[in-house]
Amino acid sequence: MYAIGNELSMHAVKNFMSITWNFVTLPDLYYNEEGYFLDRFKTRLDRDAVLMRGPYTIFKKPILLHEWTPKFTLQDDVLRVLPIWVIFPQLPLYCWGERSIGKIASAIGKPLLTDECTSKKLRVSYARVLIEVDVTKQLRTQITIRDPQGEKMVQPVDYEWRPPYCTSCNKVGHEGKKKENPPKKKKESKQTWEQK
Repeated sequence: MYAIGNELSMHAVKNFMSITWNFVTLPDLYYNEEGYFLDRFKTRLDRDAVLMRGPYTIFKKPILLHEWTPKFTLQDDVLRVLPIWVIFPQLPLYCWGERSIGKIASAIGKPLLTDECTSKKLRVSYARVLIEVDVTKQLRTQITIRDPQGEKMVQPVDYEWRPPYCTSCNKVGHEGKKKENPPKKKKESKQTWEQK
């Protein structure tokens, strides 16, 4: 278990689990200094039930859950493709079918689910979709879609949260420092000396 952008205490994670995973026997919790937690479930059924009901968030940041393997590394297994809530503001009404939203979301990444207001069309000012996005690539800010007549239109794309990503060390969780230009040296004024 890893929470992007947050350093969590054991107390905060236990509190989250007791509220959110109240449908299973709570797992034992262990902390690793790389910044992630290990959850040891009592049964595989409990583990699978938790995984199937995800994804989860804590403090409005995604919690990433992956099944542990003997060769697990945080960098390779977790911190490249992340679930992010993506917003399509003023999405035209003809695009609000489940299939249409899925196709539009696929231009960003792998769609996982829509929020209740989107799926039940309770709010049509924007569509909100949870999408697995490769954060090592540039996040798109717009996509081109076609209306029923075949005309192209540009659809803006917003992200509820953009994970900080460092292109220098290829890690999620912080942004690389921008290179600063070295201070310019003051030009020395030329003086001419006359000798008498």
